Amino acid sequence: MKELIITLSLVNVMFVFMHELDACYRGEWRMFKFLRKIKEEKQYLIYLYIHIPLTFFLFYYLWTVINFNNIILWVLWNAFLVFHLIIHLVAKKWKSNVFRNVHSFIFIVGAGISGLISLFLYHFY
Repeated sequence: MKELIITLSLVNVMFVFMHELDACYRGEWRMFKFLRKIKEEKQYLIYLYIHIPLTFFLFYYLWTVINFNNIILWVLWNAFLVFHLIIHLVAKKWKSNVFRNVHSFIFIVGAGISGLISLFLYHFY
């Protein structure tokens, strides 16, 4: 069962990476009202550099999963993925939503579903 948990964790991180690549391509920063007053080039740079700590976090997260030494982080991350999916489902109604194609939705739903399945495996962590 531990191999399944590790595999699901790798899959959900892969979906998140793909979603973030897609978000960068589509200009997800345009969805955030607090960034709209800043020039778009600076919005992009802020968005880009915020992803440096996110990338380090994801590597750390995978390291903790492989070693099974941080169940709290594992639960919080998987719960976040489910919450993230819900946010994007609500955001489908927003005019500023940039994720309108099937490929964007596959990455978002894939991360959410793999997070939900992982939470069902809580007792095996």
